[in-house]
Amino acid sequence: MDIRYGEEELEILADEEPGMFLSILNKDNLSVATLSFALEVLGRKFPEQTSLAYFNRFVTHAHPLVREGCALGLSHYEVQVVSAMSLLQNLSFGPVPEVATVAKRALMLIFN
Repeated sequence: MDIRYGEEELEILADEEPGMFLSILNKDNLSVATLSFALEVLGRKFPEQTSLAYFNRFVTHAHPLVREGCALGLSHYEVQVVSAMSLLQNLSFGPVPEVATVAKRALMLIFN
C-alpha cells in the first residue's frame, strides 16, 4: 500500500519538521503523486546542499510525474546553481514531452 500525503501536509512538515519531511523522501512506498509533490516542496523549502542529492536520485525515476516534480522543484533555485540547471537541461531532452515542457519552462524562469 502506498503512503500518501497531500501537498499542504508536506508544506507543513517541511516547515515544522524538516527532518521528518526529508525522511519521507527515503521511503520506498510513497505514492507517485506524494513523491512528485514532495520534490516540488523540497525545491521551495530547502537549500541546494540539502536537496540536490534527492533530485539526482529521482530525476531518472520511471514515472514521468516524479521527473516533473524534480523539474518544478529545481525551478526554485537561482542561476548560480549550475547542478540544478544541468539536471533541468537533461530533463528538457527527455522522452516524455510533458516533462520536457515543464523542464524547459523552469529553465526559462531561471534565465528571465
